[in-house]
Amino acid sequence: MKTISTFLLLTLTITSFAQHIDGPANMRKAPNGDKLFSLNDYVWVSLKTEQPVNNWYELEVYCYVVPNDLINKTTVKANTTLLSVDGDSIGFTYNQFEIENYSERYYAYDDLEQIEISLKGHTYKSNIRKGISNGELLANKKSLADSCMSTYVSYQEENGQWVDLIEECSIYPASIMINNERESVLVKQKQKIKRYAGAEGQYSVIDLEFKKMNYSDNPTIKEFTIEADKVDIEYPLLNAVTYGCCGAENYYQLFTTSNFEKLMDYIEVLYEIDIPNSSTKGYLGYIPFGRSNDEEIVGQLTFIDGKEVRNTVYFATKDKSKQENILQFVPDMEFKPISDRDKIRNEGLQIRLWSQNANKGSSALTGFKFLIHLIDDSTGKDYVQELEITDGYVNGNSEKEFTIWID
Repeated sequence: MKTISTFLLLTLTITSFAQHIDGPANMRKAPNGDKLFSLNDYVWVSLKTEQPVNNWYELEVYCYVVPNDLINKTTVKANTTLLSVDGDSIGFTYNQFEIENYSERYYAYDDLEQIEISLKGHTYKSNIRKGISNGELLANKKSLADSCMSTYVSYQEENGQWVDLIEECSIYPASIMINNERESVLVKQKQKIKRYAGAEGQYSVIDLEFKKMNYSDNPTIKEFTIEADKVDIEYPLLNAVTYGCCGAENYYQLFTTSNFEKLMDYIEVLYEIDIPNSSTKGYLGYIPFGRSNDEEIVGQLTFIDGKEVRNTVYFATKDKSKQENILQFVPDMEFKPISDRDKIRNEGLQIRLWSQNANKGSSALTGFKFLIHLIDDSTGKDYVQELEITDGYVNGNSEKEFTIWID
């Protein structure tokens, strides 16, 4: 006997209709009621109904306020400036009134910058723009108006060598550190590349202009130029890579975006220390033969906290044979937790310190080990270096630079 089961699925759908304000326009507690707040022209709102009810729309707008403009996170003060996600003014409040929803907006560095709130009100039908075109919207929204062209030229030099000259231009948003705070910016990136036909590698220079976000004239606030094949901006750092030629490993330079001071050179692999619910992070990078003019040095480890260098550690030997035979490529490295709460992630490239959950400051980078396997290519012997990170320093050593002898 067959059993047939039938399931009835009921779905509740709530529909809203997105439109833009024809403003400045007043939002009221009820149709013809007391004024609650005002919204600027072209502010995006969500309408409860597609058509007005008795010539009035009920609407909702999501916006941001600074924490001091809320009372117990339930009431917005009179004369409060309403902000967009980028911190631009989109309106203001007339009176003090209660709000229904709020959510705290945290940035990666875990400082409360502003709070997202939901405001509801009623507005007359003439205050809503309908059928707005993309062209009209773009013409009335702040944007970056700038020339950004990419070009390609191929020519032959007098010696018969063919050369490609490439200029690539792009504009993209990013976050950098300004006055110890996270700021959203627009980045105009121009890269000049010179390549010789039939040859590996290239010569590349990257110029970066950092411009104020959402300002009509988009003033340039910072500039940075570097010889590199690629840059990545991930707050609070800028990472520049030069591709290895002819089988060599990629070479990286890590800079702070606050003043573009170089924090670290490393080859190929960057190791990250992450603390949950905290802005504090740490990074470890290694480069073989860190001081090429010192014949005793076999490699260099740099430990940073994202803002400054904590330690630069040189590994050295007085044994000439050993120095020559320690592999010149990046050695195998690994995190080793001390606490059972701490976890290795991202294929071994990150340790998450749950034992330091929510702790801040460089001293919270503590309580784990980092192992470097220095292999003698002639004997296969592993001169393993077991380093313990304690109170924000390698082996608890607060010296900016020091040497570890592997003999």
